[in-house]
Amino acid sequence: MRRIETVSASGAWGCDGASAKNDRGAVAIFSALALTVLLGSAALAVDVGSWYTQRRAMQSAADAAAKSAALELARKSSEGDAQAAALEDAELNGFSVATGAKLDVAFATTAAGAKTVAVDITKPGGQFFSSMFLGNVTISTHSVASPTAGGGTACMVALNPNKEKALSIDSNTKITLKNCGIQVNSNHGQAMKADSNANVSADFISTVGGYLIGSNASVTPTPVSGASVMADPLASLPQPSVGACNYNNKIVNSPGNTTATLNPGVYCGGLQVKSNAVVTLNPGMYVIKNGKFLLDSNVKLTGTGVMFFLTGSGAVVAWDSNTTTNLTAPTTGPYKGILFFQDRAFGGLHDFDSNNQNKTMVGTLYFPNATFNSDSNSTFNSSSCTMIIADNFVFSSNAGMVVDFDPTACPVPLPDGLTAQAVSLVN
Repeated sequence: MRRIETVSASGAWGCDGASAKNDRGAVAIFSALALTVLLGSAALAVDVGSWYTQRRAMQSAADAAAKSAALELARKSSEGDAQAAALEDAELNGFSVATGAKLDVAFATTAAGAKTVAVDITKPGGQFFSSMFLGNVTISTHSVASPTAGGGTACMVALNPNKEKALSIDSNTKITLKNCGIQVNSNHGQAMKADSNANVSADFISTVGGYLIGSNASVTPTPVSGASVMADPLASLPQPSVGACNYNNKIVNSPGNTTATLNPGVYCGGLQVKSNAVVTLNPGMYVIKNGKFLLDSNVKLTGTGVMFFLTGSGAVVAWDSNTTTNLTAPTTGPYKGILFFQDRAFGGLHDFDSNNQNKTMVGTLYFPNATFNSDSNSTFNSSSCTMIIADNFVFSSNAGMVVDFDPTACPVPLPDGLTAQAVSLVN
């Protein structure tokens, strides 16, 4: 029998009707298989995207846990305390056993003697569609952290948590801190900036965020970024109660280079000492309320056992050119060791200004919500214990600070909690 070839309506070559039906069946089967593959690929893509998102979050939790545990080791805490800290910080970053996640903490010591903390987090991946094609999926992350060089007593602490240039060092400034260091709590990428031939030397420099050193500046040692936040060491110290005004808008005039003696009390409207005056402060607390603590040019100010509490609107330090100060904090009482204490409800800028100021401050200067500004040839000197805690610092125009820290030689007590610790991720 002769085979007759025909052309189908679609233009394809065909044989008889039975062959055409078989071909259409094969195409249907192929199309069904192809559709299954396409659907499977789409389903897998959805799940893989979810797994990567989960893994990023888990990595953040693992990094935070490892750094927290390493910080506890730096503080000489037990491994049990370190493990508890790791779990707490992991949970703050999204880790939860309710999702089936597991956290393992392992401690080790390197050949060089460095302690390390390894944190592993695992959890079921969760499968919306891919379970039709794959078995169970487990997501895992790994992080290792270690205490680093950079621990010690901080005699300069910038508390602001996110400010750019929370420590700004400019224009030929020279800062020399012996046996103590610098702590910058800001997490900004430029939390610290040293510029324009600045020269900084300290026992350590720790920043939570980053730093920028430029314009021929010299900074020793190199700052350690990624440090842990230092809690405000004086946060629990109660503020003084303030009574009625003892003095209003007090001005010490200076005709013929006046010599004056001032007494403790509440100075409402501020306290101003006119140019060329020589002033001695009797021991006690000086409350500067709703006005500046203003020293005009060439003033000489001396006081032992004194503390200044700054409260109210405009209660800031404003010291002018060529002033000379020699001030020592109390050695007893609830505010022992505190030289300046600013009311936490107020900010502002404390200006220790220009031209060959010679300032000796023995004790702690506490400006938790304000800027410490040292400008134009201003220099702080201290033999053993000047400590400054401020929201942020600005040093410019040939300013300087010199501290030769020695707590055994310091005549006044120092606050607890000024020990800085630094940790870094190893892996």
